[in-house]
Order: sequence, then C-alpha cells, then structure tokens
Amino acid sequence: EQMQQDLSDLAAGESGTLRVGMIETIARLYLLQVMCTFRERYPRIRLTIEILSTNRTHEQLIANQIDLGISTPPPANVGLLFEPILTETPVLLLPKNHSLLQQDEILLSDLCAECLLLTDPPCAYRTAIEQAFMARGLPLAIGLEIGSLEIIKQGMGVAIMPKLATYHIPDDTVIRPIKDWKLHMPVGLITREVPLPQSKAVQTFSSLFKQAAADA
Repeated sequence: EQMQQDLSDLAAGESGTLRVGMIETIARLYLLQVMCTFRERYPRIRLTIEILSTNRTHEQLIANQIDLGISTPPPANVGLLFEPILTETPVLLLPKNHSLLQQDEILLSDLCAECLLLTDPPCAYRTAIEQAFMARGLPLAIGLEIGSLEIIKQGMGVAIMPKLATYHIPDDTVIRPIKDWKLHMPVGLITREVPLPQSKAVQTFSSLFKQAAADA
C-alpha cells in the first residue's frame, strides 16, 4: 500500500527530485523566499539548486541535468521554452571620489579610459557590454575579470552591472546611469519543450518565482 502511494505521489509530481539552475543575481534576490514556500508545499520533493552562468543554465537544461532554469533567454531552436518575468537594466558603479561623478551625464565613451571590472565569460551581461562598445567602435579596457557579481560590487573599481544586483553596495560606492546605453535584458523561466514527470512541481516553483518578482 505504501509503495502504491509512493508511486502515485511520484506520478502526480508530489515527490521525486526537482533540479533548478539559476543565475546569481536572481538567486540572491528571490531564492530564500521561494525555496521556503516550496518546501512547505512539497516536503517530499528533493529540491536541488545550482547557481550557474547563463550559458551553463542553458547547457544543463539541454543535457537534462536540470529541470528548470532561470536566466536570460536561451538560443533559438534548441528545444527550450522561455517565459520572461523581469527585465535587467545596466548601471555604473563608481567609487565616490571618482572624477566621472563631476559630470552631469556619463556616456559609454567616457569609460574607454577606465579599466572596468567585468564578470568572466561566458556571461550574457558581459557579452552585452562587449557588444555595446563594439557597436560604437569604442575600445574596452578590462582591468579585472571576476566570476561573481557580489565581488565586483565591493567598491574595487569601476563596473557595469545589472541594477538588480546593486543592493547592499558599500557606502563609498555610487550608482549612476549610462546615458547612451538603454539595454533591457529579459530574465525568465526556461523549461524543455518536452513535458516532464515533475511538471506540477516545476509549475509551482515557477509560479512562486513569478510572484516573488512581481512583489519586489
């Protein structure tokens, strides 16, 4: 009887394993709240969370190593579905004594002489920055490559990063917009086109994330 109940729970998506991969910014903003609520609703599901780069999120979904991804959009025609839930916009982080803060507006061209702090490739945000400079024919000087946005925002220099990631910045760091770069990068839920046995759990986790983002 217990075995039959276990099989029924598994078939209904009430037990089993749910593997979720997401980018660092989203994890730090919403994961704790969503994870606690999900665990209350699905105590018999083993929840596995991985913090991944955008590209690794896509790769692991395609390889069936995770069941749900939360990141920027995947490439087309790879068997993945994308549902946007929020939009990231870029801002500039500067030490409070930096000379650029004397200007009323800061342009991308003003940053050519700066050695920027950037995330390691592959990173969708890093790629967007490189493409913005390239499209304007501007040189991009990279002073330091670091794998974590959390480290980049600790006042170590000049950095371009998502506005969503600028919570808890040091007191001696100032946030400024970049006047001539209006990037709007969607972030959302990514699943495989083929339905999964644990689709009910995926749907619940996805709904909780959408609600958390809407309430923020």
